Amino acid sequence: MSDELIYPHDLELERAILGAIMIQPERLGEVRDRISPDDFYRHVHAELYSEYVAGKITPFTAKTEMSPAEMSGLMDGIPRSFDLQNATDYLMDLSDRRRIMQTLQAAVAGITDPESSEELAATVVQNIKSSVRQARRGGKTLSDAISEMMSELDYPVGVLPTGFPTLDRMGAGYRPGELTVLAGRPSHGKTAWALQSALAVAKAGNSVWFASMEMTSSSLSMRLLSSESSVSFSSLRRSDLSEAEYKRLSESVGGMGSLPMQIDDKSGLSLGDLRRAMAGQAGSLLVVDYLQLLQPPAYARAYRSREAEVGAMSQGLKAIAHDNKCAVLALCQLNRGVEHRRDGVPKLADLRDSGRIEQDADICFIIHRDDEAIVPTTTLAIRKFRNGPLGEVDLVFDGEIQKFHERRPDDPQPQPDSIASKVKSW
Repeated sequence: MSDELIYPHDLELERAILGAIMIQPERLGEVRDRISPDDFYRHVHAELYSEYVAGKITPFTAKTEMSPAEMSGLMDGIPRSFDLQNATDYLMDLSDRRRIMQTLQAAVAGITDPESSEELAATVVQNIKSSVRQARRGGKTLSDAISEMMSELDYPVGVLPTGFPTLDRMGAGYRPGELTVLAGRPSHGKTAWALQSALAVAKAGNSVWFASMEMTSSSLSMRLLSSESSVSFSSLRRSDLSEAEYKRLSESVGGMGSLPMQIDDKSGLSLGDLRRAMAGQAGSLLVVDYLQLLQPPAYARAYRSREAEVGAMSQGLKAIAHDNKCAVLALCQLNRGVEHRRDGVPKLADLRDSGRIEQDADICFIIHRDDEAIVPTTTLAIRKFRNGPLGEVDLVFDGEIQKFHERRPDDPQPQPDSIASKVKSW
């Protein structure tokens, strides 16, 4: 008896679906948006379906490992009334079952990893949930959906401010259930921007949990105090303060002490840690600095793929936002390749390690600084906005106090060939 694990599949069903599409090519539209080549168990079936989607739908144009006789045999015995919808439902169910098995295998492989059993269980359950597609029936009627939308107009969901007026006017504030990504290269101001934005949320009376895996709580507090008191950051680091600066610093400490903001600077934070921190924190903001430093779930580490790990963490943060009805701001690194391009303008494709981040994010900001220009510039671009417009904001960074503000008429204006003008041509 073989010990080889058998994954759920039905080759006859796969052949029937492909045959039905071959007989009636116009039926491809019924399934194109529902199934992908990965849903087929047999490689040649997946390859053939991929060619169908690409527009190669006859035995004479398909380039597969199947023999001509086998290709022709796909059309044998397929009635024109074949229920393609039900067959597709079953194919998707089999595919989901295989994903669940793979998740469980990966969990077993990572069972000895130094992660608590509670965290392991939480991440495995979450990944199993994400492996199964949502039910394809029983959705809301149009009437129910419209009624729900009208109720939201009467009782709007609270949107947390970003601290930047232009972004807030564009509707790009933090919404419960949404994942916002702030991407940028090292030293371009991601942490400073996130701290300033988080402080604005806390000042508005909303709770903030700032998870930092790169800087200590002391360093972050020093930045916050510098920006709030307008005391030079370098003076704070040297403990070299004048009497006037010390007074301003004391006043800022008094004003900030009561704000609902917590900083967690433990290294190796996991999705399980963040999920527990946000339990019961509906309407609050979770800031993760930064995504690639999170401890990957055990099931993702078992795949031994950095892209899979980062994708699992991105998906996990989106799930935390959704399940806890909180907003999540995740900082993210960009690939080094952007520095070698002629224009130096970052794009969504530059997100480091995973395209899944782009898919999961509801809003994606990209921050870019050009300190070599005649007039140094910082551009914050909205490169993805699921429910709003794209655009960019021209910022000025004051390194002395680690603070951004939107460029004002009395600020030095960027030159025509600066990064701000390049961004507008994206």
